[in-house]
Amino acid sequence: MGQMASKIEGELNRAEDSLKAAEQLLEFGLFADSVSRSYYAVYHSARAILLKHSLIPKTHKGVASLFAQHFVKTGKIPKEFMVILKEEKEDRELGDYEPLEEFDFQRAEKRLNDARRFLLQMEKLIHQSL
Repeated sequence: MGQMASKIEGELNRAEDSLKAAEQLLEFGLFADSVSRSYYAVYHSARAILLKHSLIPKTHKGVASLFAQHFVKTGKIPKEFMVILKEEKEDRELGDYEPLEEFDFQRAEKRLNDARRFLLQMEKLIHQSL
């Protein structure tokens, strides 16, 4: 396995671990923390698909920008996945930096389910083009 393939698998592994953590945190009622981990599942999934296409983002904003430019605007990935990335990022920032922001089970569960869909879609696209 080449270095880039290893990095892609590493990002997918990190995404899967983040998703598992989000599930556990949701079960324990730690909703803001679950939302944060759901975002990182999406973030690492997006990094993986970018790396697959030799696009190397340097920031969280760069991930979103490159993802939109190279996959959503070109029609390779449905717009709904950009919406998921945007919403996950916004909720993660609220959960991490706004102590008065309220998160409940339904909101955290939606973030988790969206993150799961995002990860599955990125894995499918990455493995199709191997």
